[in-house]
Amino acid sequence: MKKYRLLKDLPGILAGTTFIYNVSDDNYQIQGCLSKHQYELDYIESFPDWFEEIQEAKFTEQDMICFGERIRCVSGKNSDILMSNLFNEWMQIK
Repeated sequence: MKKYRLLKDLPGILAGTTFIYNVSDDNYQIQGCLSKHQYELDYIESFPDWFEEIQEAKFTEQDMICFGERIRCVSGKNSDILMSNLFNEWMQIK
């Protein structure tokens, strides 16, 4: 899924806002926004001074096996927090 980050403030939209590609509507929408404002592909993709593409992390099978070994024992209360902490730690090492 393509994502872009706004680099400069726009009227009503702060820099750092993430826009995600909506396949079914063939446009971009603000991530986490309840309104259905839609932005054309050209509006987002054609202005590199205003928007930067957010690259998704690419993991190899070996990366996932190593990470899987670390999280195998995480369960029970607060497991979601522990998982998040382990993932963040792993991303910093990567």
